[in-house]
Amino acid sequence: MGPIPLPRPRGQDLLAFIIVTVAYVVAGKIGLHFASVNASATAVWPPTGIALAAFLLLGFRIWPAVLLGAFDVNVTNAGTPATSLGIAVGNALEGAFGAHLVQRLAGGRKVFDQPSTTFKFAGLAGMLAPAVSATIGATTLLIGGLAKGSDFWPIWITWWLGDASGALVVTPLVLLWWLDHEFHWTPRRWAEFLALSLSLVALAFFVFSGWSPVEGKRYPIQYLCLPPLLWSAFRFGQRECAAALTILSAIAIQGTLASHGPFAGRPMNESLLLLQGFMAVLSVTMISTAAAVVGRRRVESSVRHLNEELEQRVTERTAQIWRANEELREEATKRARQGRKLERSEARLREAQRAARMGSWEWDIAEDTIWWSQELYSIYGLDPASFTLTYDAYLNLIHPEDRAYAREVVSSALQAKRPFTFEHRILRPDGSERIVLGQGDVSLDPSGRPIRMAGTSQDITEHRAAENEREALGREHMRRMEAEEANRLKDEFLAILSHELRTPLNAMAGWASLLKEGKLDAAMTARAVETIDRNVKIQGHLISDILDISRMTSGRLELKKEPVQVASVVDGALDTMRPAAEARKVALERDVDNLSGPVVGDPDRLQQIVWNLLSNAIKFAPEKGQVTVRITQAGSSARILVEDDGPGIDPEFLPYIFERFRQSDATGTRRHGGLGLGLAIVKRLVELHQGTVSASNRPGKGAAFEVVLPLADRVEARAGGAAAADSDDGDAAPGLRGRRILLVEDEIDSRELIAMYLSRCGADVLAVSSARDAITSLEEGPPDLLISDIAMPGKSGYDLIREVRSLPREQGGKVPAVALTAYAAREDVDQALRAGFDLHIAKPVEMRELARRIADLIAESRAG
Repeated sequence: MGPIPLPRPRGQDLLAFIIVTVAYVVAGKIGLHFASVNASATAVWPPTGIALAAFLLLGFRIWPAVLLGAFDVNVTNAGTPATSLGIAVGNALEGAFGAHLVQRLAGGRKVFDQPSTTFKFAGLAGMLAPAVSATIGATTLLIGGLAKGSDFWPIWITWWLGDASGALVVTPLVLLWWLDHEFHWTPRRWAEFLALSLSLVALAFFVFSGWSPVEGKRYPIQYLCLPPLLWSAFRFGQRECAAALTILSAIAIQGTLASHGPFAGRPMNESLLLLQGFMAVLSVTMISTAAAVVGRRRVESSVRHLNEELEQRVTERTAQIWRANEELREEATKRARQGRKLERSEARLREAQRAARMGSWEWDIAEDTIWWSQELYSIYGLDPASFTLTYDAYLNLIHPEDRAYAREVVSSALQAKRPFTFEHRILRPDGSERIVLGQGDVSLDPSGRPIRMAGTSQDITEHRAAENEREALGREHMRRMEAEEANRLKDEFLAILSHELRTPLNAMAGWASLLKEGKLDAAMTARAVETIDRNVKIQGHLISDILDISRMTSGRLELKKEPVQVASVVDGALDTMRPAAEARKVALERDVDNLSGPVVGDPDRLQQIVWNLLSNAIKFAPEKGQVTVRITQAGSSARILVEDDGPGIDPEFLPYIFERFRQSDATGTRRHGGLGLGLAIVKRLVELHQGTVSASNRPGKGAAFEVVLPLADRVEARAGGAAAADSDDGDAAPGLRGRRILLVEDEIDSRELIAMYLSRCGADVLAVSSARDAITSLEEGPPDLLISDIAMPGKSGYDLIREVRSLPREQGGKVPAVALTAYAAREDVDQALRAGFDLHIAKPVEMRELARRIADLIAESRAG
């Protein structure tokens, strides 16, 4: 199928429309000039050939031009608009029908390339299609009153023959010259065509003019015109033959109209009909002859070309055979040289294999025979003459511990049809053990079945030993570097620890000294107390961080799990950190959304997470800066976001932000204090709560830390809500009013501080310094509550509570007891409870918190 023609621009379509219309009108006027039986019927009708050629060349979209041209010819001749339209429709249908038949059955545009299609054209377009126009035209004239009934058949015959001769004479001329309009003739060719044209014109005038000596005798001298036509058919082609026929037709029509030539002497319409019939026969015959001649000429040219090509191939093949012989001789010489090179190469290969301790092998799977190179026998310590190689024999040479592994590697390679590489040990006949690296690949037959394996085996015993030694040295070097880095971090940490512990001690000692002098006014005294209190909290926080990291490292940090409201945890942390924020003039903002439930965790540890993040944010926020805490829900998780407007985190330090003892600035000139433990503790505590924590820099300025914790289910949520509500009792100090409390504390400052504060809460406090004094005081009457330190000289707090619990109820055996101690590990809590204490409180402790918790304990014991 040929390429699809691109649509032409609309301007070209309009130009074609105009040309076809004008050509049809001009040709129609000429044809109707010869009308005799009727003003609209003529024996000479060239427009049929123009219309048919237009449909074949331009397509069926040209029908309006044909219709318009035919209508114009008839309406300006003798017809009415109605009869002119009917005749125009017949002419348009004739052209379209004839073109359709030619395209479907006679080769389309190439109709005149073959004699067979030319004859088909004569029958279809020259005989059948004109019947359409003749029938419609004659009928239209009869209906329109422009013809009598007796004139129908003379009109029909004249119309049909006129259209047929127009199709057979004009269509070949237009179609052939339009499709093949280029000239590549030599001067000699032009001279021959000129001689042909002159001969044809001379003979035509001789036959169809008045000066012929046989004028009026009706001799068939019209056949004298055949030689020039045959000349055009045999020496030129269809195009030139069509041109010669057109010239002859024009001269013949002109002569016949003048009553000259062999067809004269009859009524004019009959003379023209005979002439057109003669010209139609000549057109079909000559163009068919020209097509046959041109076709034979093409065949001869093709045969000649094939002969030339065959001769060229024979010549080339002869040259190739000669060159092949030369190449064979050269190849034989080359192979002889290559044979010698191959021998030397094989010798070098054997030397290389010997140096590399590597040998090659092949295994014929079907025959179960194995070929080894000489070096392989040397590696395995075998004699080729006394050892028969099979697959099982090879496996028996492998170390028993590696034999199953080797069999599995080979089997897997065969099954997967892929290469393999593996290391294994072998046992030599002398009992020595070697390490061998085996490599191989699988060869397949055309059906894809494994038929052969080939590869190499290399003794890598010494190489593996050297590699193991290098790896050991590398590991040792890495351990040394890690130890050096650990020592460096330890030294940095100890230096920072010393600084961080001494700094609050210095402030406390200085203000305590000023207080001891008693020279401070009330404002300065309050400032001194506030400063000492703040630094006590700082030092307590440092010590707690160190203990927490120690417990985390040893895996001894445990959580007491219960439903916890996240908002209460955040509020507690904000209350704790608000004094530190006010000291640095940092504003604390709280933005809390309602969560669908609590989280399950340790409330103290969750609060520790938040206050560590708050402490870090306050530390890095600028003076008069802002720290914001946001609580939102993300799916089934609670999201806690702590943001500051400080300088942000160094991008290079960001990946290490949660590592222990890591600080972005560990120099002596650093601007912010701390041990570098807070964020490491946060990360571990969050992970223990099945959550995640991340750090990032905010767009613009500042850092952001995000904690995501899973929410509890609905049952836990209700329990959590109840627990939170029960625990929110407010200030417990009123519950101590009038209560007798026995305080056992060997450290005088702590003893006096606790006794003073509880007394201010309305309690009757008896403070003693040892377990022995405590037992003596119990003899005077049991108190409402016992508070005891653990580490004391003589008897410990554990000894004291055991002795108390051995007493009868009326002597204080069931008194509520609180262990107030610096031993704050989980196991310390468990040990205190097992010994007999009802509550464990870790030092340091806020006095308000201590008062609230012991008041709760007293209330519970009385309720029980």
